[in-house]
Amino acid sequence: SPRNDVYLFERASGQMLHRITGLPNTITRLAFAPDGRALAIGLWGSHGVRLFGSDSAWRSSRELGSDRQYDGDVNGAEFSPDGKQLATASADGAVRRYQVTAATLTLALTVRPDGGRQPFGLAYSPDGSRLALGFSDTPVVTVLQADSLVKAYTPDVGGLDRGKIGRAHV
Repeated sequence: SPRNDVYLFERASGQMLHRITGLPNTITRLAFAPDGRALAIGLWGSHGVRLFGSDSAWRSSRELGSDRQYDGDVNGAEFSPDGKQLATASADGAVRRYQVTAATLTLALTVRPDGGRQPFGLAYSPDGSRLALGFSDTPVVTVLQADSLVKAYTPDVGGLDRGKIGRAHV
């Protein structure tokens, strides 16, 4: 179905370069690697994450890997600043960290962090050492060590009364 396709356009001209087809369900998150040569696609339901790569400036692509062992929507996807890691947050309560190479996606760790039941937005620190995580069910930010996904600290977000924190920044 075309509604589950990813269309890639050249920013300057608006010309469509390529279309990624055959995805099994609604796309919930997109994240480009810092070098622009890999694209993580998060999916709705239990369809997980797919990683596509391109060596042709996105005039073509190929699937590099996937993880289909999810029990909920992908709510967040973010590459580390060096592009060697991909972190995802899911409605199944898990945060996953993957090792990424030019040809593979390998699950390294899965944790269920403190702070809420549904991790949502996440962001790497500029040096890639930490990962800030927001939740869709509670106004909490948890900061994790990026390598181990162990909690580093929970910042005080008291005074923020505008609802949920979906996208956190370290």
